[in-house]
Amino acid sequence: MKLKHLVPAGLRRWRYVRAQLDPDERRALRGVAIDATLHPRRSDWRPAVRNAADVVFVCHGNIIRSPLAAAAFAREAASRGRSVLVSSAGLSARAGEPADPRAADSAEERGLPLESHRARALDAAQVTKAGAIFVMDHLNLGRILARFPDAADRVFLLGGCRPAGRMTLTEIHDPVSGTLADVRVAHDEVIAAVRVLASAWDEPRP
Repeated sequence: MKLKHLVPAGLRRWRYVRAQLDPDERRALRGVAIDATLHPRRSDWRPAVRNAADVVFVCHGNIIRSPLAAAAFAREAASRGRSVLVSSAGLSARAGEPADPRAADSAEERGLPLESHRARALDAAQVTKAGAIFVMDHLNLGRILARFPDAADRVFLLGGCRPAGRMTLTEIHDPVSGTLADVRVAHDEVIAAVRVLASAWDEPRP
């Protein structure tokens, strides 16, 4: 039996993430984890969604997860008559790259075509304008907080957004090395999370 099977998957994932991040990124991620555990009320994502005129979804390459998230969120906004500027970006995107073919197929199945999508790299101007920024995984989270610490109160894990404003550390993993089936799973998770975000518009204002 390999030793890795004796280590819980969550702990293995955390160790992997820490190994990929530099010291500043690790510190930023650790701060979020501590805050979410000890001060969950500070992490309520609903005011950011309700008040944002500009929402950005971020993943690694901006070719699978974040384009679908932006398209799904824009559809939810339109169905409610909400005027919101929605965009996506990648922390390591190659500008101008089209959506991954598997992502395009999966998105088409969901009525969210990505043929015209072209990747863009997240930049300071986009971060500054955004009222809310939703990232996909812990690597994205640590890196964006280290690069843009002033945006900390506007950055949230998409998969961690739960009803009633609760926040967890749940990720939507990158399926880039997987199959079309893996992309579909990630897209299902993205759409479910986006629907939770949109539910904030349906709640009565406090």
